[in-house]
Parts: sequence; structure tokens; C-alpha cells
Amino acid sequence: MRGKVVRIGLVLIVVGIIMVVAGIGLTSDYLTVSHNYVRDGTMYRSQEINITSDGLVALNGNSTFYLIHANNISLVNKTNVGNYSIASTGPTHNGFGNEFLVGAGSYYLVSFLAPSSGVVYSFTSNFSTFTDLGIILLLGLFLIVISIIILIAGFLLKNKSKPPMESMDLKEL
Repeated sequence: MRGKVVRIGLVLIVVGIIMVVAGIGLTSDYLTVSHNYVRDGTMYRSQEINITSDGLVALNGNSTFYLIHANNISLVNKTNVGNYSIASTGPTHNGFGNEFLVGAGSYYLVSFLAPSSGVVYSFTSNFSTFTDLGIILLLGLFLIVISIIILIAGFLLKNKSKPPMESMDLKEL
């Protein structure tokens, strides 16, 4: 029994590690991260952000940026940027930035103040695929935790005790 439990734990931990590695590798293929901004007259803008399907744009850092559709970039100035900006869906997970869910198209992050150091933006196309891969990663982590518990239980189990040999009477020999 003990050997079977340990083998099951080992198989599950290997499967979990494979899922985590695959999740990390595949999600990184879908995510683009940058901190490059170009000064364009009075504004600072990101490189063009191309989204081919449903996408997520995240801005991390303490700076005021607006997400503008590329078709409107020539119309934007300091006084009307609010009219052309796409509304944020909320703060990032750490609270120091904003996230934007967008459809297919080209976008720019725009600011009229010089971006402070450490302001990073990231984006992904095919957001639904990205989240599915993230779920694979989380399932792999969960599987690793469960397999560690199974391995500990397997090592703590005691071997089946064999029934003691009946004492043989010398007369029976």
C-alpha cells in the first residue's frame, strides 16, 4: 500500500511540474511587456499596441496614462484626451496601475507628463486563451501541492505488518 501511494504521488508531482512549465512557457508567448515611451510633441506615447482579438492592456506604475485608439491619436491633445480615452476596467492586481479590456485594433498609451521610472505596460491578444493557459498553470501548482501531501502520507504510512509466525511445537516436528 505504501509503495502504491508513493508512486501515485510521484506521478502526480511530475504531471504537475509539466503543467506548470507548459503554463509558464505558453503564457509568456502571449504576453508582451515594455517600458519604452516615445516623446511625440507634448505627449509621451507607448509603442503601437496591436491586439488581434480580445485583449488586455495593463499599465503598472504611478503615472497618468490614457489608452487611445490609434485612429484617434492625431486628434488627441492635453485638453481633450478624456474624450478619446478608453475607460479602464479597474486597477491592476497590485493597485499601482490600470487594466483595459479591449477588442481587436491598434492602441497607444498616452501621457502628457514624463513617465516616472519603472512604469511598465504589458498587453496580450487572445485574452481568453491567455487566461485558459493561466488556469493550466494554476492547476499544475494545485496538483503539485496535492502530490506533496500524498507523498508525505505515503512515507508516513507503515508497512503492513505480517502476521507473526505461529510458534511451532518441537513435538510436531
